[in-house]
Amino acid sequence: MINFRSIHGRLFLIFLFCMLGLLLIVSLAYYQRATEQIRNKVGVIAKKNISQTVGLFDMQLKGYDSITKSLNSNIELTRLMQRFAVTRPEETADLERRITEILGAIFYSRNDIVGIHVFTNQGKVFSYARGIDVQLRDYAHEAWFAELRQSTGEMKWLGVYPGSLATTGFGQPVLAFGRQLIEYVGLRPIGYVLIETEADAIVSALSNASIGPGSNVVIRGPGGKDIITANAAGEEGLAIPANWPGALKDGEVAVRETQDATITAARIRMADWTVYGVTPKRDLQLELKQTQQFLLTVIIVLVAAATVLATLVSRSFSSPFKRLIQQMKQVELGNFKGQVHVQSYQELNVLVGSFNRMVSRMDELIERIKLASISEKNAQLQALQSQVNPHFLFNTLDMIYWMLDERGNDRLGRIILALSQIFRYSSDWKEASRATLR
Repeated sequence: MINFRSIHGRLFLIFLFCMLGLLLIVSLAYYQRATEQIRNKVGVIAKKNISQTVGLFDMQLKGYDSITKSLNSNIELTRLMQRFAVTRPEETADLERRITEILGAIFYSRNDIVGIHVFTNQGKVFSYARGIDVQLRDYAHEAWFAELRQSTGEMKWLGVYPGSLATTGFGQPVLAFGRQLIEYVGLRPIGYVLIETEADAIVSALSNASIGPGSNVVIRGPGGKDIITANAAGEEGLAIPANWPGALKDGEVAVRETQDATITAARIRMADWTVYGVTPKRDLQLELKQTQQFLLTVIIVLVAAATVLATLVSRSFSSPFKRLIQQMKQVELGNFKGQVHVQSYQELNVLVGSFNRMVSRMDELIERIKLASISEKNAQLQALQSQVNPHFLFNTLDMIYWMLDERGNDRLGRIILALSQIFRYSSDWKEASRATLR
């Protein structure tokens, strides 16, 4: 358990908080930078994908346009159609066969064509279509036919439909387009051509504009009508702002950031369509989530490393102090023989060296005091011993004096008494120290 009131605990907290603060600042800066880079990358990829998609559409539509032009410039076809209009019914079978062969040759020139239908001004229809038991639909009052009849020679891109418009033989999505057929010698309209192709190529081209699992791609015509919509994962498309982006130049890509999505738009020149790519912000969050997970893993590892490093640094700094404190406690108990040996910071080395010298001097002083005390006691014992001998002699002479006094030998008794007084005087230090010269 770390004591946070100790040097080790305080240094651990200071170093750890400094490391975590620096880590937090670096992590936030990295996350903001990564977020900005991801957004810029998404914008660049979206613009690039839209540009590539528009290029693919223009190339594909140019191929379709060339098919209708080949029909329009086919002199044999226009001649046979003019003859068919004035030929008696019983003689039209051969003309119809020859017209169908021309349409069949064009039909098999591409693998994605579903049907070619030629409508004459007299109401006759020549078709070459894919499928079995092909039957002609009632088209006279259909909106697509009315739009086709508005053509004065220019291409009419009708859009994508769930099935064939003219026949019942094909039930898969088709791209329909056509134009008015003109007889170039007299510049007279002779009918209309309707070509239907598989819509898979359009959908594949649209998928190129998707940059995320939730991206939606929409193609709209000049009037704002949706030509085709490709919704990712079956989700509902996000709202595209009205009257946006307005008029676009060829090759120009418009980008708009909304609260929910990033929207890009570009113009398909051949069909005067606009391709919209809608990428929801949640797709951006998916990539940011991966960045967050990576950053979280790095932060956990760095926090663990910072904790270990803070522990090592604080211990390396506090360990000499702990040794010094332990030796101080030994000194308090009277052990002056120990020494503290550390190799740490210069200031700590100086402090430990001073402590060792102080303890060594204290030990020397204590030894000197012990020796002086012993010498003083020995002197006192010697003084006491020197006092014991006169007292013993004094007491002995005093006993001899009393024995002589009992026998009446006064002369010898006085001599013994005088000698006893001399020993008494010599054994009294205070009296002796105050003795006069006399």
